[in-house]
Amino acid sequence: MIRITADWKMPMIRANLEKRLPDACRELEKAVLKSCEPYVPYRTGKLFRSGHPSGSGTGGSVTWSASYASECYYARRSFGKRVHPHATARWFEAAKAADLENWRRTAASVLIPGNERSGSDGSDG
Repeated sequence: MIRITADWKMPMIRANLEKRLPDACRELEKAVLKSCEPYVPYRTGKLFRSGHPSGSGTGGSVTWSASYASECYYARRSFGKRVHPHATARWFEAAKAADLENWRRTAASVLIPGNERSGSDGSDG
């Protein structure tokens, strides 16, 4: 029986990942916000413009700060489609359904440089 261990590299790998994690979180937040844009209801633009990433690099959160954002997000009604034809309540869920794999690739490309994949199924083509 042959036993090979690579524990000697783990502290270095962990340190590199921890160093890149804040940047990966920030890039992921920007990608999520961009993906949500076509789904955010748009009448005056206030709700749309109130979306912003936390930017902290620790939590990976995106927030819409308009006073009525929660009401729109959990609404059980349809929204005007003139400006955003795909506008819907629960716009994050709609964007996630469309772009989750892109979000994963965005974070992975920062955490593991050179790990970018061109195909959504993880293939190279």
